[in-house]
Amino acid sequence: MGHSTCEALHVRDSMLGNAHRATNDPDHQEPSDNGEESYDDHYWYAQLVYIPVPRLYLSVQYRNRTRDYTTSDPLHRNFGRKDDRPQWSVVSTLKMTKRLTGILYYSNEDAQSTLAGRDFQADVLIVMLAVKL
Repeated sequence: MGHSTCEALHVRDSMLGNAHRATNDPDHQEPSDNGEESYDDHYWYAQLVYIPVPRLYLSVQYRNRTRDYTTSDPLHRNFGRKDDRPQWSVVSTLKMTKRLTGILYYSNEDAQSTLAGRDFQADVLIVMLAVKL
């Protein structure tokens, strides 16, 4: 019978006593054209990892991220802005030989903003071979 490993569910929440700012600096403030502006970047994610055989690694992850902008100027373009940025990603590696590993990465992010014109969708696909020298 084959060897199988499945890590249940990893969940991390940046709001559980560990708020994450854009630069990992809790005092970081993004500059703006007409005064002070900052944003909080909160996220949580859940990840499922499956290793059916030692040479194959599979991971699926969902990350829910929100960004809340703060500015004291009600005329500033980001006044009251909030972005929701959910993202799915899949990673797979397959060790083909002692020196050659195939790697696949795919992610999809569908950002929605309260500021008109700032919504976007991004798909990233990376396929590569890694050679151990």
